[in-house]
Amino acid sequence: MIHFALVPVGLLVAIKAYLIAHGTAIATKIIIAAIIAWMAGNSPKKAALKAGATESAADLLQDFFNGR
Repeated sequence: MIHFALVPVGLLVAIKAYLIAHGTAIATKIIIAAIIAWMAGNSPKKAALKAGATESAADLLQDFFNGR
């Protein structure tokens, strides 16, 4: 028999795993958009912002692709 205290803990673990996977998918989408824009000669920052990145994350990607 499952102890009543384990059900909420299991639910919290499942929610955390979902949020981590969802966040990883969003970050991957943003990074891939920046790479494709950089390879095409466009601004990685603009592509990252269009893909849903925050301004500071887009600045970090821009600095990375500019070699700073």
